[in-house]
Amino acid sequence: MTDQGGHSQIKVLQEKLHKTEGLLTRYRTELQKAQKVLEKTQLELLEQIEVLNKLHKFLVPTTFGDFPGFDVSLKYLPGFESTTGDYIDFQISKNKKECLGVLASHKGTVLSIVFMTSILKMAQHVEETGELHLTHWLQQILEDYKERELKPERSSLCFFKIDRRTLKVEVAAWQNIYGYFWQSRTHHIEAFEGAKEKGSFLDATYQLMAGDLFIVLSHGFLEAFGDQAIMDKEVQEIFMSSTSEVHEMRNELIVRAKKAQKERGSAFKNDLSLTVIKAQDSILHLAQG
Repeated sequence: MTDQGGHSQIKVLQEKLHKTEGLLTRYRTELQKAQKVLEKTQLELLEQIEVLNKLHKFLVPTTFGDFPGFDVSLKYLPGFESTTGDYIDFQISKNKKECLGVLASHKGTVLSIVFMTSILKMAQHVEETGELHLTHWLQQILEDYKERELKPERSSLCFFKIDRRTLKVEVAAWQNIYGYFWQSRTHHIEAFEGAKEKGSFLDATYQLMAGDLFIVLSHGFLEAFGDQAIMDKEVQEIFMSSTSEVHEMRNELIVRAKKAQKERGSAFKNDLSLTVIKAQDSILHLAQG
């Protein structure tokens, strides 16, 4: 009796084990199918991101016009594994009296594409009206982000305008944008960065004289140097050798940033973008003309 009961229990357990093995086999098959779907989706997503990255790099301007009285050098250097998207531009008014500079960094390529769409729309507005209202532009772009349910704090934006008649530089900046204004006569350097408070912007004006320098850097430079004090020191050293041409100064900043990142054992991943502008000795004469 006991042996028969034991055999019966063993048989029941074997049947349950068989059913369990069948369920595990089915779940394993379904999991493998789901894994294949996930891998395919990831591959498609990576392909879409690659297309967006190529589109972004294609839309960033590579040539810029001459602005009388100023030496101008701009550079956009894409990172190797960038999850950011920088944008840089420099537009000159038809009468050559004003110029508008743009430098932006975005966490996410989609966000940068939306930004460039807004920029193209605003460039058309400037072309039609000639109006260059910096803070208005910043506010409009941030509103565009909110309408598309994007996070404005993932963007760092800077607009600057130089008026050749007044020799003034107006700057409007938001979030992680870093700039420097260097007075050649006094060797005084003034650093600025975008406002971090929600809904506020840096709104500053600088008076230019012959030999003065103006630099704007994207957030990639701070990440490369690793510390703002180090970045400030490197920029100041380059300013002190301001007899160099703006292209040489631009290239030297990039070399130092890459070197600092390498020394910290960090790979060059994020975009680097910068603008270097130097007022020529002829600006006073041109301003009066």
